Amino acid sequence: MSRPGWIWMGVWTSLCVGLPALATAASPSASVPADLAPADAVYVGSAECSDCHEMEETLAGTAHASMFFEEIEGHGCESCHGPGSTHVEDPEAYSMRLADMSPEEQSATCQGCHSGREQFFWEGGIHEARGLSCLTCHNVHSPASLEGQLHEASAKEQCYTCHQNVRAESWKRSHHPIREGRISCGDCHNPHGSTTDCGETPAP
Repeated sequence: MSRPGWIWMGVWTSLCVGLPALATAASPSASVPADLAPADAVYVGSAECSDCHEMEETLAGTAHASMFFEEIEGHGCESCHGPGSTHVEDPEAYSMRLADMSPEEQSATCQGCHSGREQFFWEGGIHEARGLSCLTCHNVHSPASLEGQLHEASAKEQCYTCHQNVRAESWKRSHHPIREGRISCGDCHNPHGSTTDCGETPAP
């Protein structure tokens, strides 16, 4: 194939794969899957949640506490946890905690907004296939790292919680300069899924 032919093929592939992903990321919907919330539940507002749950301090400064998040979703706490009227009437009857959901339900909730770009290949990816969910690595309410809202203070420390052999290899005489801070795991691997067997990010 001629050089112009390869160029047009690349453009066509980018349009077919990239535009749907960007459209999904830019057009968030109600995050909680419809079949998880009681059919008769309605939105009550975050002020109702704060009567029992003191979450403002932990959410402060995170992306989910920003005005932008409120504008695009419009339901505050219930954007992720679902309409809360049933829970308000009887907290024991219906739990709105994502921790009580299955990994599939947890990820489906997050993917109501986060399903394009880096997350495009989550379904079928190695972490999804092994029963992990978004909440395995990410902590919305009490993140140790504001960048990525991770449970650990950095991406490498988050990866090391499972990949302890990689941590050990980083202390070999010949190693990738991860502990020196010159590169990170995400420079080569996409934890949200990839088209390659080892989760490598395709070269530009």
